[in-house]
Amino acid sequence: MSDKSADAAERDAFRAYLVTAVARLVPRARALIITGVIIVLLGVALVAVVTQSRVVSLIPAGILMTLASFFELGIGHSARGDDARTTPWARAAVLNMFAGLFVIAAPFLSIAWLSGLAGMCILAAGIVRLRCDFALPLVHRSAIMPISAVVTALIGVLIVTRWPGENLVLIGLLFGVEMIVRGWAWVGFGVTLRRALNRVVRQ
Repeated sequence: MSDKSADAAERDAFRAYLVTAVARLVPRARALIITGVIIVLLGVALVAVVTQSRVVSLIPAGILMTLASFFELGIGHSARGDDARTTPWARAAVLNMFAGLFVIAAPFLSIAWLSGLAGMCILAAGIVRLRCDFALPLVHRSAIMPISAVVTALIGVLIVTRWPGENLVLIGLLFGVEMIVRGWAWVGFGVTLRRALNRVVRQ
């Protein structure tokens, strides 16, 4: 088997796996929407914390990021089958969780280490979600999902390259914006799955 044939077979197997995983999420579409709204609200709270606090600290931001990742991890767990294979959504959630934990550890890390570790986790999470989004069938794909994944990856790049410098407020804002956009992606995904479910019910 040629390399191209092997790659095509791997893509087809991954797409088939995602279709099966999405089928498990369809009955939980409302839970996806609620989870997305919660993540959006946590992102808004993060932005409020870093912009309104007199003493800027990223520890509350890290706690909110980690909490949002727990909700996202629940989605990944719901899509898991009997083979206990880790879903791409669960992998992305774990990467975001590590980013949150690194942010919590910010007082013990230099800006270079914080930017490198947290930024790489967010960048990797964006890439995982982007690959997953483009592999989904069009009927299950929400327009905001790949856009959100690209935003996540770009924010990861900005943080890794230390574009905000040592401005903790700006770093926190980037984390907050990423969470808000990610939350809306889950809302969009949930709405798309509800529409798919309603079509099936009408038939």
